[in-house]
Amino acid sequence: MAKSFDEDAGECPECGGNWKGEEIPEKDRECFGDRTHFSLVIGVEDPRIYDGVSWWMCPHCRQMWDRFTGEKTDKRVEIKN
Repeated sequence: MAKSFDEDAGECPECGGNWKGEEIPEKDRECFGDRTHFSLVIGVEDPRIYDGVSWWMCPHCRQMWDRFTGEKTDKRVEIKN
């Protein structure tokens, strides 16, 4: 069975990489619900398909998951620095 996406898990189900980013400043936390840290997960868009994030990607192993179903996908994107 494919491993599904769960950002709240805090780590990649594929590589185990940590998704916990920098701490959200105390004064700004009310804007982020109950979150205490930013996420390193990358939202990937393709405006030809949907106007917004369509996939989530692990910044460590670059595995991607469908935003709507959470299912793992074999899609790949080129990262330009």
